[in-house]
Amino acid sequence: MTQSELLDQIERFLLRHQMAPTAFGLYVVNDPNIVRDLRSGDRSPSLKTVQRLVDFMEGYESDRDTPKNVKQEPNNE
Repeated sequence: MTQSELLDQIERFLLRHQMAPTAFGLYVVNDPNIVRDLRSGDRSPSLKTVQRLVDFMEGYESDRDTPKNVKQEPNNE
C-alpha cells in the first residue's frame, strides 16, 4: 500500500464515520497530528504504524457491522 492509498483510505474512513482527524490519530497512535502530517507529506509512517492504522479502520468497520447483544426489557403492556 502506498502512502497515497493509505491517506485515501483514511480520508474515506473519516468521512464515512464523521470522525475528526485528530480524534482518529489519538485513538490509533496517540498522536493527534498524524493525519495532518500525512496530508502534508511531512511524515512517512513505519510499517508498524501503517498496520495499526489499517487494523483500527478494519476493526472499527467490523465492530459497527456486528449486532450487539442488547438485553431488552420485557414489554409489560
